[in-house]
Parts: sequence; structure tokens; C-alpha cells
Amino acid sequence: MSLLLIAESGGTKTDWRLINRGLVEDSFVTDGLHPDSWNDSTWIDLEQELIHRVDLKAVRLEFYGAGCYRDPNKTVMFERFQSLGFKDVSVLSDLHAAGKAVYNNGSGWVAIMGTGSVLFYYDQGQIGQIIGGKGHITGDEGSGYYFGKLVYEDYLNGQLNNQALKILENVLGSKTLQSLTISNKNELARIAAELSTYSAEFDDYHRKNFTLFTNSHLKAQNNIKSLGIVGGYAFFHQNILENVLKAYNIEIQNIIARPIDHLVEQITSEN
Repeated sequence: MSLLLIAESGGTKTDWRLINRGLVEDSFVTDGLHPDSWNDSTWIDLEQELIHRVDLKAVRLEFYGAGCYRDPNKTVMFERFQSLGFKDVSVLSDLHAAGKAVYNNGSGWVAIMGTGSVLFYYDQGQIGQIIGGKGHITGDEGSGYYFGKLVYEDYLNGQLNNQALKILENVLGSKTLQSLTISNKNELARIAAELSTYSAEFDDYHRKNFTLFTNSHLKAQNNIKSLGIVGGYAFFHQNILENVLKAYNIEIQNIIARPIDHLVEQITSEN
């Protein structure tokens, strides 16, 4: 098929690219799609979005999604897409998207540091040893959510300094802060985005976050000398991350915010 639709989905949004004969013809964003959490309205909205853009029976879909590493979840997503009308579908995990985006047909260690964090070995399309990936309730060090969690916990415990407290209240508002909970993944992750320009007051939290990821995921893997990294949180705070990893003699091989455009670039360069 000359029409290829690529989708890369994280916890909150899905990036889509429609490729026609090696050229990007369309790009758009929809809600995140996950095998463990959806509702019918999400899929109804998605169907309406898609059918206005492309003939689903005439396009091949390559879907990369969080939660799609294990076969039962792949099957769930595969059947959902078939129910929308797709005839040619492949479902792979966000790990495959990250590994391919960083190394293409090569091999190496990859860390995902966005909303969701995990370390794994990528070998020419295959996923090897996986460390972490416990989700935001019991893990997620190195993610935007975990940064928000660190800041919010100090806010609750009265441990923010006056300047940081003033910034947090001005940016989010007292009403929003009072309604938050530690398990509110999206809202706590938003704290990282909202505070991204306030480096002097919050750099220590970013540093602590990356150090926790390094200690929990990388410290026992003393054979790792270089690392490919994927995730918006890591991308926008890479200077701090580089300094943390340097203390462990780990070099950043490549760092990208989101895999989708790198996947598209690889495909279009082959045509």
C-alpha cells in the first residue's frame, strides 16, 4: 500500500502522521490510546477524526503505544483498530518506537524519561532486558510526573522555600494545588511543564529526579557506557541530566523529545 499511517501514543496523547509515497501528507493529534484505559467516546471521537482524513481500508496502520509490549494487550489494540475498519494493522509498544527512533536498525540501551520511565536494551527491532516500567504509582522516577510529585510532596510537607512556594502558587493557583493528589498523573506531570522556565528555584528537584532514576535503573548495570534517551521531560532538561549521568561515566548517545518524527524520517528517507 502506498498509504501508511503511523501513530505513536503515550499516556495523554497520540501523534499521527499520514505518509503517501514517501511524503508526509497529514499530521494530527488525538487523545492517548492505552489497552487498559479507554472509554467508548474516545474511540468514537477517534473514528470520526480518522474517517474524515483517510480511507481506513486503503491504508496500512503502524501503531506504537504505551502498554502494548505484552501480547494480550497487543491483541486488544489490534482488535479495536480492526473494529474501526482498518484491514492492515501492526501494533508495537512504545519501547519499540523509542528504540527504533534512537538506533533505527542498530543496538543499544534506551531510557524513556517522559510521563512513564523505563530502561531497556534495543537490538535491531527486538526488546531485551527491561528495568523499571512499574508505572506512576510505584515507580516513574525520571519522568515529568515524578518531578511534580517531588515538588508537590514538599509543598504538602511545608518544605518548599518561600520563593519556590510563591512561584508554584502563582503558576498553578491555590485552588488547583488544594485539589491535587499524588496519584493524579496528568496534573502532576503538568507541574513540570508549567515550571520549566523557573530553573534557579527548581533545578534541585530535576537533579534529584534524574539521580533517583539513575540509582534505581542504571546503577546496577555497570556495563552501560552510553545511552539513548527519549522523552520530553529529559529533552527539555538535558543539561541537568548530562551532569547527573557524567558522574556515573555514562554518555548520552542521542536524546529526542518524541519518537514520531524520527520514525517518519527513517521511513521517508528509505523512499
